[in-house]
Amino acid sequence: MFAESALDALSYATLFPRATARYASIAGQPSPAQRELMRFAIAQMSVGSEIVAAMDSDLAGDDLATVVRRAVELSGRHDLRFRIHQPVGVKDWNDLLHGRAAASKDAVTGGPSLA
Repeated sequence: MFAESALDALSYATLFPRATARYASIAGQPSPAQRELMRFAIAQMSVGSEIVAAMDSDLAGDDLATVVRRAVELSGRHDLRFRIHQPVGVKDWNDLLHGRAAASKDAVTGGPSLA
């Protein structure tokens, strides 16, 4: 899974834990060297792996998902699956995680009372 920032990668890992997953941040707009490193890392993935571009829900996130898609294509690995996963209703995975934590806290404390 590739995310825009380390915080987003950690938030995604908390929201969607998988024991076999690998999480990485591309730290915003990747340089040509970072793009090559991403391609190399993808080429080393296990057979049949799924590569997830878990980017922000905005135009920049769309552009970065395209960067990840291109790295998958350039890896030469036709056995890999690629998927874009973006949060709905919030900008990024950290916002979604905070929203779930707040909702969970309200449920535990009883939330606001209408009485």
